[in-house]
Parts: sequence; structure tokens; C-alpha cells
Amino acid sequence: MTIADRLKAERERLGLTQREIAIKTGVTERSQVSYENGRTTPNGDYLAIIATLGIDVQYVITGTKNTEVSKTQRIEDRKMLDALKFLRNEIDLMIQQIRGEQ
Repeated sequence: MTIADRLKAERERLGLTQREIAIKTGVTERSQVSYENGRTTPNGDYLAIIATLGIDVQYVITGTKNTEVSKTQRIEDRKMLDALKFLRNEIDLMIQQIRGEQ
């Protein structure tokens, strides 16, 4: 896997489009596409900005995941799953109430 591949994978992990990350980092969409196609390599300023967005820059550059980022991501994933479970339970309760009222 190349830097370009890992950059794309990290962007997709965060659910960002190429346009969205370009806007957030101050580069053109064309530059973002070039980074992800491996035609050009992002500079340090760009890497510093994407780190603030939650991209694991260590992984992008070296292919080795930053365990702190991974730990943080696992915590965020757990929070999201808990929220989804809560919402599912609330929806189930609402459906039961609707069915009971008919």
C-alpha cells in the first residue's frame, strides 16, 4: 500500500469526500486527487492540517498505525454504537406505542 492509498483510506474512514477534505485543508480538489493518485506527495503543512481532522498521519506516511489514534477511534466507535443502540431502542418503543394505539 502506498502513501496515496493510505491517504485515501483514511479520508474514507472519516467519511469525507475529496472535495470536503480539499476545502478543510485549503488545497484544490485537483491537488487532493493528485495526492490520492500518487502523482504528487502532500507537504508537511497539509499533513499537519489533516492530523487535526483525525487522519492518522503516521499511518499515511509509514503504514504503521498510531496506537493512540486507533485507541481514540475505538472509543469514538463505541460511543457511536451506543448511540445507535439507544436510538434503535427508542424507535422500537415508538413503534410499539403506535401499534398499541391503533
